This record gives sequence, structure tokens and C-alpha cells, in this order.
Amino acid sequence: MHTNTNRSTESAITNGAWTLLLIAALWLMPEPAAARVHQQWHDLLQQHVVAGAVDYQGFKRDEALLDDYLDWLAVYDPETLNEPDRLAFYINAYNAYTVKLILLNFSDGRPPSSIKKIGGLFQNPWKISFAVINNTTYTLD
Repeated sequence: MHTNTNRSTESAITNGAWTLLLIAALWLMPEPAAARVHQQWHDLLQQHVVAGAVDYQGFKRDEALLDDYLDWLAVYDPETLNEPDRLAFYINAYNAYTVKLILLNFSDGRPPSSIKKIGGLFQNPWKISFAVINNTTYTLD
């Protein structure tokens, strides 16, 4: 009986060791470049969106980090991604460029009262060409 307990304990330790080894191997595996860079956007959202409210002042303070992310979007080819990742890429890009458009239109240290106020009388904000993806400039429309 004592021997069976030792074998069970040894087996549990061995299984636990293999599990830990597998977890460590997965954790140490390099993640795709896209996932690492999208992490920048995720981190900005975690810092500057609370209960659905966007802290544009906070984004303004971290605008250099947002610009780093947008610089990456500007040269990355989303066609290299599978369909779900490509969709996530475009959703992230749209949201990040929307925030950037608002930051570009701060007045007296404040964001515009509405994104609809951007663009003037004859151009709405969604028609402004400024979002660059894979070296091509797009509107938000």
C-alpha cells in the first residue's frame, strides 16, 4: 500500500512537472508580431477607457505611444493575416485612428465636444483622408 502511494505521488509530480514544462514552453514561445503590437493598443485602452468612457486627456498624454502603434499600422500588410485576425486588425485600426483624429482636433487643451464637429462645413470627419495602412491612405468611412 505504501508503494502505491509513492507511485501515485511520483506520477502526480511527473504529470505536474510536464504540465509546468508545457506552460513554460508556451509562455516562452515568441508571439506573432501583430499580437505584440496590438498589445500596445490594448494597453492604451485599458489605461484610458473606463466604463465605456474615453479619457481623451489621457490619450493626449500618451499620444507618442498611440503614434508608435499607428506607425506600425501604416506599414503592416493586413492581407498576411487570416480572416479573423484581419478583421481584428481593421477594427483596432479604425478605433485607433478615430482616437487620433480627435487628438488632432484638440482646441485649448480639450477634445472637440463631438467627433461630428471635426471637418468643417463641407467635410465630415469620416471623409478626411489620414488613416494609413500598408502605405495606403484611407478615410474612416
